[in-house]
Amino acid sequence: MILDRIRKRIDYARFYTLYEQSIPTIDTWQAASLQRLIHYAEKNVPMWNAILKSQGIHADAIRSTRDLRLLPIIGKNDFLGKPSDEYTDNSRRILTRESTTSGSTGKPFEFFPSNKYFDPLYSHFCTFRFLAHKRRSLQSLSKMRNVRIRVTSNTIPNRLYIGISEFLQDTGAALTKIRDFKPEAIYAPPSLLLKLAQAVGKNPDDAISVPYVISTAEMLQMSVRAFIEATLGCEVYDSYGTEEVGTIAVECERHDGQHLLPESAIVEIVDMNGDSIPEDQEGRVIVTDLLNYNMPFIRYDTGDRGVMTTVRCKCGLYTPRIWIKGRYAGFLQFYERTIHRMQFETKMNCYMSSVLQYQVVKRTPDELLMRIIPVPGFNMTTEEHIKRDMRELTGERVNINVELVSSITPMPSGKSQTTVDESIQA
Repeated sequence: MILDRIRKRIDYARFYTLYEQSIPTIDTWQAASLQRLIHYAEKNVPMWNAILKSQGIHADAIRSTRDLRLLPIIGKNDFLGKPSDEYTDNSRRILTRESTTSGSTGKPFEFFPSNKYFDPLYSHFCTFRFLAHKRRSLQSLSKMRNVRIRVTSNTIPNRLYIGISEFLQDTGAALTKIRDFKPEAIYAPPSLLLKLAQAVGKNPDDAISVPYVISTAEMLQMSVRAFIEATLGCEVYDSYGTEEVGTIAVECERHDGQHLLPESAIVEIVDMNGDSIPEDQEGRVIVTDLLNYNMPFIRYDTGDRGVMTTVRCKCGLYTPRIWIKGRYAGFLQFYERTIHRMQFETKMNCYMSSVLQYQVVKRTPDELLMRIIPVPGFNMTTEEHIKRDMRELTGERVNINVELVSSITPMPSGKSQTTVDESIQA
């Protein structure tokens, strides 16, 4: 009994300090965790039993993180249209409730998250990893007063949930709630954080005091980060995750890439063929969730693209860092040209010093509209340059228009879509 308690305490300490360890230590821990997950999935999840058989291997063949390449990359389509008992744990009752993705890149996807992500201690440890590195204790992190603006909520002490529809319908009332709650941190997508900061900027009486803001769920532009920090007087920490897997990486105080959460996930960067690529090259972000036994996500294609490095960060951590560059999904069609959202992003990256936020909209088969939230410095010359760059992508037959707006309406999930095809509804 005493030895079991000692082992549990050692395992507990290893789990919550893994992110501070060396790359070899992290790799050894992840290999052991991966072996347990693969063996469990082979025995209890029909889908993974079938996948291993189709590859002509058994779980014993996966001995290290490098052996993941023996398995195929899977994606949303591998689950859609199948009964859940094919891809979930058949050995026991799943206690977590079924969740649904936002559908921002296609058809919404239903899944069962890991039990671990409903543990307040671990949930706060994931979100506020940058404070753990500053020697805030786990108990202190779990008691942090924080606000989350999102669609769904689960009751956790010291956390105030504000529904997205509630926030959008009456931002002033939401500000009052936040101010009265006196949070130490606010957690929300950049689009909603921007709207929050804009509301505070318009009315100084609505000012709130919050030291930390955590951005999640969509790309955080430098101009948006600067505006939020200046208006709210806070420090913004960007995080990366997916609905399916949860938080995958969080910035440290250096704000130079996001540190992966090694105890919860293995991240690979691969090319379009699924082959590994050098650290300095951009590729597909593939994730293996080490904690989800309810519905294993092994070599799961997130649909995102990114760059990763194992070079030690100046903050002192060896934990690998990732820079998310955007999503592979999303494109607009104009006549014979198919234009990917990444092409629009590449063009617009040149204007982020004078553009706070933007949205590319296909209004009709021959009209592209740029909705733009401008900042000081935006002028007619900037507008003409944007039109010129967009016309290079669409061709001369397409009319390019610019609409200056004060805000861009987010989706019900709170995310803001960069590319929208409104011609479908026209």
